[in-house]
Amino acid sequence: MRKIKYVLCVLAISPLFLFAQPAPEIPDGGVVSGKVYDAETNLPVEYANIALYRLPDSTLVTGGITDMQGDFKIRKVDAGTYYATIKFIGYDEFVKQGIVVSDDVRQTDVGQIPLKPASQNLSQLDVVADRQQIIYKIDRKVINPSQFIAAQ
Repeated sequence: MRKIKYVLCVLAISPLFLFAQPAPEIPDGGVVSGKVYDAETNLPVEYANIALYRLPDSTLVTGGITDMQGDFKIRKVDAGTYYATIKFIGYDEFVKQGIVVSDDVRQTDVGQIPLKPASQNLSQLDVVADRQQIIYKIDRKVINPSQFIAAQ
């Protein structure tokens, strides 16, 4: 009797599994993409930081980094008007204005973004080095007495 109830229960529920299908993927928001490269060498800049800010209040929305080819994609961006800042160590910051994501235009390509290397001129550079007080070698310990304050 138990087996009959079990079989009937399985047969009653099985049609539910036959008609179950995964829900279609609906994109959450838009995609902002582009490419970052060095303005002097035209080589891609890896791991540059991209920050996306909402206009007009300049709140940080999201961000991302570039891959090995200098490409980036920022997903799940809500509809609106944005600007992006692109930064990397040793380069000047680049600001891209007028990025628009709407219900009609879900994918926005900001194009190629050149980063200029940052340079800073120094008036004078002094290199100062001190010898170590104690140097450990494989077979001995060398003590430099000129580095001790008491010896001076």
